[in-house]
Order: sequence, then structure tokens, then C-alpha cells
Amino acid sequence: MADQTKFCEHCGKPLDGTKRPARRFCDRACSAAARTPRIAKTTRIVLCAYCGKEILATFGRLNQSVSGNVYCNRVCYASSMRTLVTREQLDHWYNELGEDTEQIGRRLEINGRTVRDLMEKHGLHRRSKVEAAIEYERRPFSGNQIEKAYLIGFRLGDLNVRMDLPTSQTIHVRCGTTVAAQVDLIRGLFEPYGHVNTRIGTHGETQVECSLDMSFDFLLPKEDRIPEWVTPNDQWFWAFLAGYMDAEGYIGLIRNKDRRRAVVEIASCQLGILQALWNGLNARSVICPDLHLKRRSGTTDNRGNRHNCDFYVLHISRKASLDTLFREIEPFLKHANKRDAMARAWDNVRERGLP
Repeated sequence: MADQTKFCEHCGKPLDGTKRPARRFCDRACSAAARTPRIAKTTRIVLCAYCGKEILATFGRLNQSVSGNVYCNRVCYASSMRTLVTREQLDHWYNELGEDTEQIGRRLEINGRTVRDLMEKHGLHRRSKVEAAIEYERRPFSGNQIEKAYLIGFRLGDLNVRMDLPTSQTIHVRCGTTVAAQVDLIRGLFEPYGHVNTRIGTHGETQVECSLDMSFDFLLPKEDRIPEWVTPNDQWFWAFLAGYMDAEGYIGLIRNKDRRRAVVEIASCQLGILQALWNGLNARSVICPDLHLKRRSGTTDNRGNRHNCDFYVLHISRKASLDTLFREIEPFLKHANKRDAMARAWDNVRERGLP
């Protein structure tokens, strides 16, 4: 009887030809491996991203791969994830150095998709798209109530504050000025918390811009009033007033007959804030005459600027009141030009003699 032993046409393993004489392969794997791939329009031969073996992949499978990598089986995929990197290294590169997953991937010679999978495996939180778009480091607000009162006063007087979208995590602060001391002041206020950028505007003014985190959301409201928590506390009230004066105040010397005398004026369209300041000052022994209307809405000043609202002035000229005012706001006033003007006005008050 002739020898019925046959061999697998793919791997060479002996086959028992007595039971299935037509059998050519030992199992389905060998049968599939020996079969010539039929490449259709929707498929192509690619290399396994781990072992380099040729595999037949459909365009649908390729499109589903975020990284563009395709693996021949689960073993190769799992092996590709066994990158020699620790959780501490990933945390240091990502959170401390601020690198993104693509930069870390270049360090490890792997793709960014694999880095993201590794971070998920180690339980590391990834930045959101909004957070990833932040270019410069930001630090949260200090929480100091005196500083907060000053910033609110300065904002209501001279700052534009906004958010791009309700979902944004960035508060933009902007101011346009031609005064160098104003630029220095804004830098001093916000550089401890974020990057301050300056550029020249279309009319030759300096545009000062800063991006802050959401702990500065107290700067967003633009209301014609002093926050209720400010007025009862003396320090907070004086800090708010100093901020508002750095934005809207005038301190100077005017000629009265043949003598010069000090005067302070705060001019604004914000009647609610001026009235609240008037009440707070008079309650703290800084006697002010009634607010007076300097210019009505629709009129034009000497420089050709048209006013779209009634323009009111809070005026202080009594020597004792000025002395009290200067003594109280001196620790909080920050504008270099205003501090120089206050020093000259204070000298004038003392030279004229206090009662």
C-alpha cells in the first residue's frame, strides 16, 4: 500500500491523508497564509507598526487609526505599548515642563497617539483644548482684598475686560494709552499673574494686553456702582478710590488770584460710582461740594471729542480734606505721575497751613 503521508503545503507539517485525501494544509491559518492576497480598490498592503510584517488593511481600518498605525494582531499592539517610560517621567515632561504629547513622542521616538495612550494607562490627566492653547504660564489671583478693591476701581475707570466665549478659560485685559507711566502701572499690576504684551495701535497709542486665568472673573462686571463689600471697610474703600483715581483722577495745582492751590477732581460719566464716592468721602471727613455737571451728552470738548453721556465731576479743594485724602490713599496710589502730582499738591497744602 502506497504511503498516504502528506505534508502541509505551507508549513511542511505531516498530514494524515487517509481521512481526507484532498487535504492540503494543516489548519485554517496555513490555508489563509498560503492564499494569495486579493487587493481590491478599498484595500492595500501595509506594514505592521510593531513587527514590520506585511498585512492587508482596508481603508476603513486605516481611517479608524488616529495615529495612522496598524498592527497585525493584538499581541503586536500590546507590545507597542510597552515603552520604557515611567509615570513620573511623563508627569515631569507634560505638567512641569509643559510639553505636549507630540514633543514627548519625539523624545521617546514614538507617535503622539501612543503617548496619549500611555498617559491614560498611567492615569495622568491631559489638558483640554482650551488649556492646551495657553501659550504663557498664568498664576491665580492672590486673594488679597485690598488688591482686589484697587483692581476693581482701576478696571471700572480705565480697563477693557472680556472673555472671548462663555466656554473660554481666559480673561483678556486691555488698555490703550499714550502715557508711559500708565503702561508701567499695568505691567506692575498684572505681570505677577501672566504675560503682558504691548504693541503700537493704529493712532500711535500703546495697546497693553494681558491674558489672565479665571480667578480674575471679578473684573468682568462693568457696572456703575461700587461693590457692596467695599464701602463698609475703610481700607478697601481707600484702595478702590486709589484705583479709580489712577484711572480717572486729576491731582494738580490751579491758580487762584495770585496764589496756587491744590485740587483733586474725579471726572466721569459713571454717576452712580461718583455719587457713592461722594457719600463715602464725606462720611470719612473728606468734605466735597455737590457733584456738578461739567458737560452734557452730545456736546464736544475743546479737543473735538464728542461726549455720549453726561459728564460729572467730584471736586475736593479744602485743605483739611485734601490732607486727609492724601494721607489715606498714599499707601494705595500706584500711578507714578499721580504720585508725583500728589506730592506737589500735598506740599502746597502744608505750605498754606492747616487749621
